[in-house]
Amino acid sequence: MKHSQLLKILPPIWFFFFLGIALLVHFYLLEARLDFLPSVVGKIIGTLLAFWGLFLSNSASKKFKEENTEIFPTSPTNRVLIIDGLYKKTRNPMYLGMVLLMLGIGVLFSSPSVLVATLLHFTMLHFLFIPFEEKKMENQFGEKYRAYKRSVRRWI
Repeated sequence: MKHSQLLKILPPIWFFFFLGIALLVHFYLLEARLDFLPSVVGKIIGTLLAFWGLFLSNSASKKFKEENTEIFPTSPTNRVLIIDGLYKKTRNPMYLGMVLLMLGIGVLFSSPSVLVATLLHFTMLHFLFIPFEEKKMENQFGEKYRAYKRSVRRWI
């Protein structure tokens, strides 16, 4: 599959694809567990990561709606360059939220397959979606975006 074809499938769809396959493997094929954390501690940490991920993704998505700008990565342009709120701390809070949510689920279930899926999803976001979006934003917003890029990290 070509890069352009992969980009047509939105990141949340990839999120559910990777997570769904990983959970099927976890519950129906491997049933393996990584007991790297005591059960109660793992459940607490996993739950906190998952909720933090949901908060980040939902808050960032809400900000796009408030600013009335395009949320789809492959939209030809964006009406607004959002650089406030969560976007002062990370250039990709929606993607960071997805990664933290999946990581939290992996820790919650002590699931090696979900942790591998998290790594795969992160890799796809980091090397496919984000570079595509950064190029688009640089072309559209020029020096304003480059200055933002220099002052705010890609992830955290």
